Amino acid sequence: MNKTKIVQFRVDKYFFEKILNQTSARGYKKYSDYLRKLCVDDSLYEQMVMEKLNRIISKLEEGRK
Repeated sequence: MNKTKIVQFRVDKYFFEKILNQTSARGYKKYSDYLRKLCVDDSLYEQMVMEKLNRIISKLEEGRK
């Protein structure tokens, strides 16, 4: 696919590190590929939300013990 449009936005150092960490954790080599996929693929976003909810639930369950 011929990419002809540029999309830019600014983030701080902390947020950029999070993007880089998620990029590698999800198996992407380039963060631009990861962000592109994240922006257009609802299932990837939903997967991330579910993972976050599972972490929250796990922490709550640990707190009950």
